[in-house]
Amino acid sequence: MVLCHFDLLASVPAAAAFKAAKKELKKWKWHNTTGKPDAAEQKILRLDYCMGGSTEAEAAARCELQAKAECS
Repeated sequence: MVLCHFDLLASVPAAAAFKAAKKELKKWKWHNTTGKPDAAEQKILRLDYCMGGSTEAEAAARCELQAKAECS
């Protein structure tokens, strides 16, 4: 059994989306990749949520731009 714990490192503009992201991440099938049973692992993930825009095309363009932004 793999136990997962999630911490928010940074969020712009606010941490409101973290609860939904955390719920989604817990659905993923996580596997230990160290080769050692029950070894702790740390993974850093970047999740981009793209919202807004008056059309679907505008929202997609915002999402594409966000995906190119550097991690902080």
